[in-house]
Amino acid sequence: MSIRRLIFSMFAAAAMFGVASASIAGPLTVDVYNPGTKAIFPVSSEIVSGKTEAILIDAQFQRDDANALVNRIKATGKTLKAVYVSHADPDYYFGLDTIHAAFPDAKIVATPQTVAAIEASKDGKLAYWGPILKDNAPASVIVPQPLAGDTLRVDGHPLRIVGLDGPTPDRTFVWIPSERTVVGGIPVAANIHVWMADTQTPLSHANWLATLDRIDALKPARVVPGHYLPARDGSLPFTTGVAFTRAYLTAFDQETARAADSAALIAAMDARYPRLGDKPSLELSAKVAKGEMQWPAPAPFPAAGKTARVQFGDTVFELRFKDDKTMSFVGTAGQFKGVTDTVQYTAREIRPQVYMVYWHEPGTGSNVVHVEDFARGTVNTNISLKDGQFLHMAGTLKLMGPD
Repeated sequence: MSIRRLIFSMFAAAAMFGVASASIAGPLTVDVYNPGTKAIFPVSSEIVSGKTEAILIDAQFQRDDANALVNRIKATGKTLKAVYVSHADPDYYFGLDTIHAAFPDAKIVATPQTVAAIEASKDGKLAYWGPILKDNAPASVIVPQPLAGDTLRVDGHPLRIVGLDGPTPDRTFVWIPSERTVVGGIPVAANIHVWMADTQTPLSHANWLATLDRIDALKPARVVPGHYLPARDGSLPFTTGVAFTRAYLTAFDQETARAADSAALIAAMDARYPRLGDKPSLELSAKVAKGEMQWPAPAPFPAAGKTARVQFGDTVFELRFKDDKTMSFVGTAGQFKGVTDTVQYTAREIRPQVYMVYWHEPGTGSNVVHVEDFARGTVNTNISLKDGQFLHMAGTLKLMGPD
């Protein structure tokens, strides 16, 4: 077992130019890039490299920062095997066209939930951010391919995607066991106001806290926040981010309950955290929390990338959702035992955790509509058969894990 060490570099550059860099070395080397205050978002990317291979986690927001990643990857001398996008916000994937142009053979992947969220929001994100970014905007938006399973490998060493089996599969993180290091995703921030506008319910905050507990349970040596600024002394917050984020969430909920309006909430959080960066995030989050502003926070389809077991009395199906578009099913018991097909499906959220899912079956000619309630574990289906008959069935729904 090699001795793991954390080497912090370029502290002076961090102080002067807002660029934070660090290398975590062991069987794998984790090179962290964060543009700090010189960029619109201080978002983190990681180059995870072994003896011959490398994987990039997250592609940056601005073209100039994506180009900086290209130079760093080339400097490793390793083959870029894949780019993994850990979250669906554009600061995680707008740089993909720059990365792809430099490394066209590298696969670009994300979890099915992240792919679905990017597909649903990318056009609006580009329309908004394109004029702001100007020459730093992507020439085109590349959508990742769905990742099969929950593991990436660099020279045989695993990188685990954690959280796909939980209540928020769109808010996962990456665990690198050989380095005892957590990277990627949106759950952890440090030295900035935490973006709260996308999580607007008590349950979403409880799930977030549970994710932080799950990170702590791994007993990591270091956690690289998805967004951070260096501390005032130039040190990097790789051991403090989880505790900071947990305290911030708790404080935000407490002050939201007390505040009469967003101005009072902003003042209260400012008093608690007078030195944090990115105050605009606090201002917008406060308006959303106090109902003064609407902010879209669409949830991904919970079954994407998983297998669902649906049972209508003696009739049982397994629905294997490959991604946010393609599903294969097979009847495993009852009147439809042995019936199988692969379909293109559409899922629409009609209320929290309840989705209308519909598809056409090429093999049977049937049209099917499900109403799937993931909170209650129930499903109602209407099937229009090719011969004109119409079936209605009510039953149960259970997610079985990754497809």
